[in-house]
Amino acid sequence: MTLDEKIARALAVTQTALKAYKSPAFMCSFGKDSMILLHLLREAKIRLPIIFHQDPWWPAKYAFAQGLIAKWGLEVYDYPPLGVTLWEGKEIMAFTNHYQIGSDRRAVLQMPKNILPPVAGKKYLCGLKQVLGRPTGTFNYPWDLAIIGHKSSDSDQIAGDVKLHCDIKQNAGIGPDLLFPLREWTDDDIWDYTARFSVPQQLTRYDVANRKELPDKTANSDYARVCIACCDRRETRIAVPCPKLGGLEVTNVAALVPYDAPKFNYYGEQPAAA
Repeated sequence: MTLDEKIARALAVTQTALKAYKSPAFMCSFGKDSMILLHLLREAKIRLPIIFHQDPWWPAKYAFAQGLIAKWGLEVYDYPPLGVTLWEGKEIMAFTNHYQIGSDRRAVLQMPKNILPPVAGKKYLCGLKQVLGRPTGTFNYPWDLAIIGHKSSDSDQIAGDVKLHCDIKQNAGIGPDLLFPLREWTDDDIWDYTARFSVPQQLTRYDVANRKELPDKTANSDYARVCIACCDRRETRIAVPCPKLGGLEVTNVAALVPYDAPKFNYYGEQPAAA
């Protein structure tokens, strides 16, 4: 399909789905793909509440998003996760926020975040006390459809390829159904659309001219500097030095903290029947 055909299909898929749901919302990260979908919806005069999850520790990472929210007068919701786990990914360690996405607690959206190691002179978090110990809670989730800017062509540093299998992933009332209007788009389509329609993108995260992410992840909300020395299950030592305690040795508690590998049926695969 041409870009024009993909634009037309994305709008048709969205408008068809919206007729079948009572309370849809747009799950937006304000990354490059979300910005395209946000622009498409606005151009089509489709105004939806936005779900935008933010970590509380680096507000500068969200400065672009917050500026756009204020400029465009967007209705935006955030809420804490039900819990947090660690994940030993394919190429990098991560922590995963588990967000409730329905009235049933079985409906959970798992959002991993790449862990970067501490660097002298740069802010970092204690993985044990600040990340795994962050405030958590439930949420009155009122939406029956979540629109998401994920593409079938996406590949993730943590999980690898995460292909889509459908336009709408149904969740049988356990959680909201999930709609993927950009399912058949590629990164080239995203950048072509950005250029054609002058879509704002986060310039502290993307090199728009060269169509790629910047190597510096300081302003990239998909990355976080976190010390996990005492809870990294790859560590074989009984005790490790803690930088937050001036190098004092602390016990390795990796066996006591929660690890979980997300199942990714968010992307359209269904879990095995019980």
